[in-house]
Amino acid sequence: SAKLIEHLRRFIDDRVWIENRRVLQLCKEIEKSSIELKENIPNKRNFFEIKGDRVKIDSIFEKSLYTIKIENEFIQEDIKQPIEIDMESFYNLFYIDEDILKRNISKKFQEKKEFTLLELLKEFPISKGLSELVSYISIAKNLPNTVVDESVDISFEIVDFEMKKRVVKLPKIIFRDGV
Repeated sequence: SAKLIEHLRRFIDDRVWIENRRVLQLCKEIEKSSIELKENIPNKRNFFEIKGDRVKIDSIFEKSLYTIKIENEFIQEDIKQPIEIDMESFYNLFYIDEDILKRNISKKFQEKKEFTLLELLKEFPISKGLSELVSYISIAKNLPNTVVDESVDISFEIVDFEMKKRVVKLPKIIFRDGV
């Protein structure tokens, strides 16, 4: 059994030595690549891409701190006449894919470092009405460098899913690239 233990110990030592040598080889390759990169600085912003889907990393620091919840007091009113609800509108609900809207914003950032919501909508017109516009505004709110200029109001027309023209008036929203 002592010989078996000695053979097992040697086998494990050999495996550790091989793994350490491979790690050292990888470190040298990384060092060599970084020196080459330092001598030939890339002139494009995206000089390296990994094929496949992007990985989203949720950091604990991105979460908001505790906020005190405000209790709302509801006033109950007597309803004398029943309210009619248009049930047809529930059948016309649709899904807004925010990933597509974010990709539209990213494509526009590839052209310009700064642009307004109106410029974005001229290139990528709204097809699903106010819901899509609200989604764009929600994305803009969560981007760190977006600015809302409340001193300037912009008005523009959108066509909703019922093909009705709607005039929208909101403050000027400016998307800015953080780089």
